[in-house]
Amino acid sequence: MNPKSSLAALIDKETRLGGVDFHLHSIYSDGSASPREIVEMARAANLRAFSLTDHDSVRGNHLIQEELLHLERSGSHPLPRFIPGLELSLYFRQEEIHLLVYFADGLSLEKIKVFLRRTGHSREQRNRQMLHRLNNLGIPISYENLDAMAENKPGRVHMALWLIRHGYALDVDDAFSKYLGRDGKAYIPRERHPVEAAFAFLKSLDVATFLAHPQEYSWGRDKELVFSYFQELKGMGLDGVEVFHSEVGKEERDLYFSASEKLSLYLAAGSDWHGKNKENRPHYTGDSLFISY
Repeated sequence: MNPKSSLAALIDKETRLGGVDFHLHSIYSDGSASPREIVEMARAANLRAFSLTDHDSVRGNHLIQEELLHLERSGSHPLPRFIPGLELSLYFRQEEIHLLVYFADGLSLEKIKVFLRRTGHSREQRNRQMLHRLNNLGIPISYENLDAMAENKPGRVHMALWLIRHGYALDVDDAFSKYLGRDGKAYIPRERHPVEAAFAFLKSLDVATFLAHPQEYSWGRDKELVFSYFQELKGMGLDGVEVFHSEVGKEERDLYFSASEKLSLYLAAGSDWHGKNKENRPHYTGDSLFISY
């Protein structure tokens, strides 16, 4: 079995056993916790395995690996299994989708940075355009304000936090509803790479790819489209689906589970935890079970 398929199978196996969380965010994208704090959370929650999947960034992964190595050398046991990851924002059928990428080795983790450099410029350009719209609405936020709030690449969540801090929004949901979401006054769509281009690049790496939170897409509740689009993405190189998510309903979850099983796609569980930045998405624990046998 090649590393790609064995890693996807491992994630599926661990998901079926429960007590895992393969979708977490840190301060290196739009989460509130540092990599070290994520390790502390994973241990306190008694997770058996976990992943860091920051948006378009892998910077936090080596910090988690270093923290786990330090704990191992100091005699701390047991330690959860860590699988480095990433969440890519891509376009599929004129709609943004997210792809969770998990890495089987350090070399692949380094090589993905070539692809990520292509996305960095479009993110900054979009940020500046949205800040200009906010300024035109009388909100005096600058790029320097935004940059000071992020460890890595600032984004809309950092804009939301600034708006909350300065009295322009009640919470993150309010900031997105008024200004930053698709119907917000300052929203500008970001240029995304087509999903085909991402899979073409990823084929040369030892990675496993899973479709993130399908319930968030316009077709995510259409039984026929779910099966058809899962099948289409599998043909491009998709390994599996994040069937279990903190915000997926039972009917949707059953639909994704059934489609994935019929198409021989692997399963993954991820809470999509952002810490204090999105408190409506609690992380999983060692007691979290996703499949009842």
